[in-house]
Parts: sequence; structure tokens; C-alpha cells
Amino acid sequence: MISAIEDYKRDKGIYPDKLEELKQEYLSKIPLPLIIGISEYGYENTGQSYRITFKQNVIMGFNFEIVVYDPTDSHKAIGEIQELYDCGTKHWKYYIYD
Repeated sequence: MISAIEDYKRDKGIYPDKLEELKQEYLSKIPLPLIIGISEYGYENTGQSYRITFKQNVIMGFNFEIVVYDPTDSHKAIGEIQELYDCGTKHWKYYIYD
């Protein structure tokens, strides 16, 4: 999916506004996360870049782990807890939303 987003940018000069814009020409379908309990990705075009996110419940509906891909490494935690954690893969970080 990341490669498809970058291919779209290379061909059109801008990032897509929605992941659905990748269908047909760049992807046959938007892939589902291969993580139990995650139904879809979030996507945000930030103008000069983009973010891909997904969230999963950590503690009985009260806290969520938000995982964020940002190719510019401009990650920012949202919520009371502002600490970001490294996922061990380049450009991926996560935080706990409380």
C-alpha cells in the first residue's frame, strides 16, 4: 500500500486524498491489516506527505494503541499521554491514547 501511495505521487505529483483513489490503477483492493481486531487503516493526506494509522484496544475499551506510519517521521501523539514508542520498523511509531 505504501508503494502504491508513492507510485501515485510519482505519477500525479500529489498524494491521494483517500486510499480509495489507489483502486484500479495502483491496487486491485485496499488491503486489510493482518492484525486481529483491526478492520481498516486510517489515512490522512498532510499536503506534502501522508500518515497511515490503525488502532487496537489495549484495556477494555478505555485505552487504544494507535500505530502511525509517517514517512517524514513527524509523528505526534494525540491525547493525554504524549509519549511515542518505536515499532522497530522505519517510519512506524505508536502511542497509547487514553
